[in-house]
Amino acid sequence: MKIRAYVPSNLLRPGEARLDRRQSHHLSRVLRVARGSPIEVFDGQGTVGQAEVLQASREEVILRVEAAARVPAPAPSLVLAAALVQGGRFDQIVDQATQLGASEIIPLVSARTVVKPGADRRQALISRFRQIALEACRQSGVNHLPVIHPVTDFKKLIPALADCDLVVLGALTGEREPLAPLLSRRPMRRLLLLIGPEGDFTPEEIGQARKAGARPFSIAPNVLRCETAAAAALGVIAYLLQERSP
Repeated sequence: MKIRAYVPSNLLRPGEARLDRRQSHHLSRVLRVARGSPIEVFDGQGTVGQAEVLQASREEVILRVEAAARVPAPAPSLVLAAALVQGGRFDQIVDQATQLGASEIIPLVSARTVVKPGADRRQALISRFRQIALEACRQSGVNHLPVIHPVTDFKKLIPALADCDLVVLGALTGEREPLAPLLSRRPMRRLLLLIGPEGDFTPEEIGQARKAGARPFSIAPNVLRCETAAAAALGVIAYLLQERSP
C-alpha cells in the first residue's frame, strides 16, 4: 500500500515540505517511515507528487518533493446531500462518500431529521467532516478533496436542484424508478443524490423535490440505515457511471 501525505497546494512543489504534527506523528509512529522512505503527496485539489523522507520524528516529518503533476477531476461531478444522523454516523457517511468519489457533500436538516444543530455547533461539525474527508482521501488514494458544504435546510436546497443535470432521491414509498436507465439517458456534468433521515423525507418534501426535477428511486426492497443507503447508492452510481464512460 502506498504511503500518502497531504501537503497544501502552496507547498506542493519541488523542494522541502514540512508536514504538520498530526501527520508527522502518524507517519513516524504508526507507519514507521524513516529517512529515505518514499511518500506520495497530494494537495486535495488534484495535484499529486512523489517525495522522499528527509527527516522523521514525532513532532515533524520533512519531505523532499521530487515531482508533481495534475490529475483531472472525475466527471461528472457527484454531489451527495444527506440528512444528518445521530451518534456520529454522519462521520461514516462522509468517510465512505469520499472513498466513493463524491465531489461535494451537503449535510441536510429536513423535517424528520433528529439532529438539528444550532449555529455554534454547525461550524464545529463542518470542521470535523473536513478532517474526516481528508483522512479518507489519504487512505483511499482519492486526489480531489470533496467540498463540505455548510449544514443546509432542505427547503433552501431545493432552488439548487436546477443547477444539476440529474437529481435522484432515495425514497421508501411511492412511485420510484430504477437507477440504471436514469443514468444512461443523458450526458451529465453534475449529478445530485438525495438521501433522507430515519423515517424518510416527508411526502411534502418529496413533492417539492419532484417539482424541482428530482427522480425518486429505491436501492433495495428492504429499509436501509441512512449511512448504508448513502454508501450503497453512491457505489451503484459510481459503478454505472464507470460502465458508461468510453
